[in-house]
Amino acid sequence: MGSILSTNVRNFLMVGKYDSGKSSIIKIIAPRLSPMPMIGLNSNIFNISKSIQLTCFSVFSKKYSDQYKIFCNDITGLIFVLDSSCIDDDVKYYLDLFMEQQEVRNSKILILANKCDLENAMTKDEIYEKLNLESYKGQLLLQICSAVTKQGIKEGIKWLKG
Repeated sequence: MGSILSTNVRNFLMVGKYDSGKSSIIKIIAPRLSPMPMIGLNSNIFNISKSIQLTCFSVFSKKYSDQYKIFCNDITGLIFVLDSSCIDDDVKYYLDLFMEQQEVRNSKILILANKCDLENAMTKDEIYEKLNLESYKGQLLLQICSAVTKQGIKEGIKWLKG
């Protein structure tokens, strides 16, 4: 029998560089919420449902890398949001940083490649190769999506929750 204080809340962590589309994606998966863009080392916690909590923040400076790791405690899954029209070396650095964490490696990892509606967006195969995703072990899904057209987001979240 469980403790009175025990809960079945699943904690998901959403991270991505500034302007990758995190706030827009939250508005799609939880329309009743009104997230503000995240700037600096601020994090926002959203109760998506009675059983799902989402912590979200922007990665913006390598000097805070050690502090980013504290957000990985007790997570069920990681949502890594990237701008598929602008994948630079920092995106790979931050993805690797989170993937090195034991709690992340033991959870489901959803990579939302946002902004696929832009003309210069990379394809799924190009992103997979650029980020060297075959090197990661465990449950990982690269989902091409667009917060503007709402394409692919709900499918990715459904996989993550399943």
